[in-house]
Amino acid sequence: MSTKTTIKRVALVAAAALAFGGVSVITATSANAAALSGTNPGLTITAGATTYTNATTGVTSTTAGTSGDALQARAATATVGSAVTLEYYVVTGGTAYAPTVTGASFITASDSDKSGGAGTPTGFVPGSSTFYTVSDGTYEDGDKITMQIFSTVAGTATVTVGSATATVTYGAAATVSAQYSTAYISATFTDSVTADDAAAITSSATVGHQAALITVTTNSAAATAITGQGLSAKVTGPGNISLINAHGSYTTAPTGKELAVSAAYANASDWQIALWSDGTAGASTVTISSGTTVIATKTVTFYGDVATVTATQSYKVASSAGATLGVRNATNASDDSAVTVTLKDANGNPTVASVSATSSDTTVIASGACTASSTTAGTYRCDVTSAANTSGKSATVTFSALTSLSVKISSAPVTFTLGGKAATVVAAFDKANYSAGEALVLSYTAKDSSGNPAFDGTHATFLATGGTAFNYGTGLTTTDVSYSFVGGVATLDAFAPLAAGTVVAKSTTGADAWLATAAQGVDLSASATVDPNADASLALDAANAATDAANN
Repeated sequence: MSTKTTIKRVALVAAAALAFGGVSVITATSANAAALSGTNPGLTITAGATTYTNATTGVTSTTAGTSGDALQARAATATVGSAVTLEYYVVTGGTAYAPTVTGASFITASDSDKSGGAGTPTGFVPGSSTFYTVSDGTYEDGDKITMQIFSTVAGTATVTVGSATATVTYGAAATVSAQYSTAYISATFTDSVTADDAAAITSSATVGHQAALITVTTNSAAATAITGQGLSAKVTGPGNISLINAHGSYTTAPTGKELAVSAAYANASDWQIALWSDGTAGASTVTISSGTTVIATKTVTFYGDVATVTATQSYKVASSAGATLGVRNATNASDDSAVTVTLKDANGNPTVASVSATSSDTTVIASGACTASSTTAGTYRCDVTSAANTSGKSATVTFSALTSLSVKISSAPVTFTLGGKAATVVAAFDKANYSAGEALVLSYTAKDSSGNPAFDGTHATFLATGGTAFNYGTGLTTTDVSYSFVGGVATLDAFAPLAAGTVVAKSTTGADAWLATAAQGVDLSASATVDPNADASLALDAANAATDAANN
């Protein structure tokens, strides 16, 4: 830059930049402000500072005094934690400057000449309140000094360059909102997670295993991201964590159980916390806070070795023709598995291992297989496959899992019996007599040609169109209903009417392949008696009387 010493005129133009939590605008004043005409803000100074254009009026001039607002007063507010940019334009060249600031500190500074060259003042130190030395000497017309100030406390900051000053009033900063900040936990390590995993997260307690990634964004009550904030994370229970101020590092190694990053200007609003096992089984809770504001708590269960295996039987009778009983799949939305197996560790927490099935007689039950549930940790959906054999024969099946030391842990055995197709079906109520309004159960009992329970399963076409028809209003949907037979029996729950009399339920068997040909298209009927109930009769009489009165 030149070393001219001619009189120069300066313009200080300030603009908000990097404002966190709000827009910052600066007031600019100067000793020669009165010489300028115009009332509209929005000045543009072209390279060389010889042409001035008012962005509002569109007027262009080579004389600052007629350009409109080179030094016009502007609003001057900012929020604590925001960086504000100020630009000082040299109109006529001649000397060096020593910008100063009170109530804040300079965090960046640069100077540039009208030819496009730029540099950092050689004496500039971030965090200082003044700097002096320019890149290559004194300034000439068309040169510019760009500065950023930053304040962590509310109050007024004043910047002075030569005879020009600009003031910024820092107000209270926006604070982190627990309601609008986000924290999502997932066993999938990616930035694309926008919600917590649907299933509770469980993980092996084996040392060095990453269990989860928590993605955090600090937001204000306006649901906008806030930078410059601090964040802390604390583990209660097993596990260690890592904490980084960024997104994209999914597997950062753990460094402790309680970590914190202090508030700082350079802090982004995005954070990631990786939770790792430490060799201890049990429930672990991660508490995430910014200052005194708790943003979220997230829970993961670290499981140990298998300690118990429990088998809960849903179906009991397999096909005597040889077939698979039950449906096993990860979601098992129909809940149609033959057996549900649960694994737990010594703490009673769900745990994970391969599950196998062993039959006591493979000529009856040939095999069994299990699939881990995708929605419930430590739960397995299992089916069994029968061998073709005589109706009435039975075998037990034991479900087992191995510990990490290859020790087999087994369930109590469950028993399966063989049965054929339904040759006869009988409908009956569970009682001969009911009180008014009492719960009742209509059952369908199916037996094969040997008189044993027909094999189990769920059948959508067990009954013909029309389903089960009661002789009173039950409020139930009884058409197009699937019936699940367990041990040869399927049931339908209802309530007896309030009035005394005979209850009748009628239906006709359908064309389901589970039914033997002779059992298809057979009419079924069940009946029971509803005994008089004095209280119910009085209530019914009163209701009828009220209806009559309303109609007369």
